[in-house]
Amino acid sequence: MAHMNEPVIDFYRDKGVDLYTQPLEIALCAQHNNGGIGIDCWWQTDVKGLFAVGEAAAAAPIPAMCAPCGSTLPRK
Repeated sequence: MAHMNEPVIDFYRDKGVDLYTQPLEIALCAQHNNGGIGIDCWWQTDVKGLFAVGEAAAAAPIPAMCAPCGSTLPRK
């Protein structure tokens, strides 16, 4: 980790945690579970009138040429 992010080692050392000798517990939260709702080119889900955008949508990458009748986005 030192070669990737030395400031994080310093940050934890200042808090009394030595990452060279102590394990760091990692816990995920819902914020890290982005995406997954299938959409079409107009951001509409399979539920008529329900649109999913931003982190809720499984929309990366969005094709440059996308038409409602020829969407290449996955639908779930």
